[in-house]
Amino acid sequence: MSTPAPAETRGARARSWRRAGWVLALASLGVMGLSVWAMARRAAEFNRSAEFSDLLAEPVVRREFSWAGRTVRLADGRDGAGRHVLRLHYGDRAELIRAKEPPVRDLADLGLYKEWLAVLRLRPRAPQPMAGDSPGTAAGPSAPGERLVIVNRLTPEGFDPETWGSVRRAEWRFEIIELEPGGAITRRLFRWPRTERGEKSLARQAAEPGAAPHVLELARLEPLRERTWEYQAALFAMPTLNVPKYKFQGDAVSALGWTLPAAGFSVLGLLAGLGMALAPGRRAGGDAAPPQGSQR
Repeated sequence: MSTPAPAETRGARARSWRRAGWVLALASLGVMGLSVWAMARRAAEFNRSAEFSDLLAEPVVRREFSWAGRTVRLADGRDGAGRHVLRLHYGDRAELIRAKEPPVRDLADLGLYKEWLAVLRLRPRAPQPMAGDSPGTAAGPSAPGERLVIVNRLTPEGFDPETWGSVRRAEWRFEIIELEPGGAITRRLFRWPRTERGEKSLARQAAEPGAAPHVLELARLEPLRERTWEYQAALFAMPTLNVPKYKFQGDAVSALGWTLPAAGFSVLGLLAGLGMALAPGRRAGGDAAPPQGSQR
């Protein structure tokens, strides 16, 4: 009984290797198509169900304007302890806002408060600007859900706001002051959110005996929640080049589940299969004797 020639054996092995490569490539392509389809459905479902605020934020730079039929006025002043404040007048109400003192007081507009304090008109996003509007003014509300807020960034107590206060960014606090259409003024205090590890670290520090007062205060404050209008407003009171790093915890990627690794591994399988199927075979006569003159 004759045995197959070496060339025939190599040819059979090469054909078997190519078939296996095509099978792997086709199977990987099917898995990739299924996982990408499921991935798209999960991302679309997440975006449909998520309650994201879609508001257009317009800074108001004037110190005096009208809102909801009432006069709003912001003037520089001092409190009883001699600290710089902004005196907020809204209709017949007046409150003090503790703010960082600008280089020049009583300037015609609020430009020197940029990156520390901002007056914002928040309104639902519309295709075109509303008639009668002009930059830096506020006369509404002219649409349901419209808001007028003042966001004020506060650095940690006991630290120079220009030096150590700007470095300790995870301890920044944000006061959100909203001027209600009915005439009321509401004030809430938030802190900048941290990553999951950072939140656990803050809770651990606050639970230790003799924890610093500013740590206890931070632990009591509610962090700004992702993709809320409060979070959006806080960005206007930050230095442009000094925004704290923060990775969103609840985004479409977090909802993908098994589809993301399945798509990644299927791409690797597809490339490996194509590499196996399209790899060039060995040259014929590879086992032939070497040319004359190569042996001694």
